[in-house]
Amino acid sequence: MLVSEIMTQAKEILGVDPSILSSIKSLIVSTIDFIRTRYGDIGLLAAVAVFLTPIVLLFQKVISLAFATVRYLIIPAILLAVLGDAFLENYSFMECLPITSIACTLYLVAKA
Repeated sequence: MLVSEIMTQAKEILGVDPSILSSIKSLIVSTIDFIRTRYGDIGLLAAVAVFLTPIVLLFQKVISLAFATVRYLIIPAILLAVLGDAFLENYSFMECLPITSIACTLYLVAKA
């Protein structure tokens, strides 16, 4: 069954106590059986859609935030540090990077 395979993979990845995973597995299986007996396969499909929609939307927001961070914070900070390294002879890239990161962060906070 698909649920048992997912639980086995989760146990291997997370290193969780098997008794906790078996109780979660039994809860999921009993919920699936309840929905299937009461509402049929269409009800199970609707329950999965209702359950997964907020998760997908949250995942989309997290990915969007990660790309915005790279686009508006990391890349400008690195470019400014490279320019600082090129034009300021007394400072290296590693000395310029924390300052440019703070400057980009403060600029984004002030802009918001």
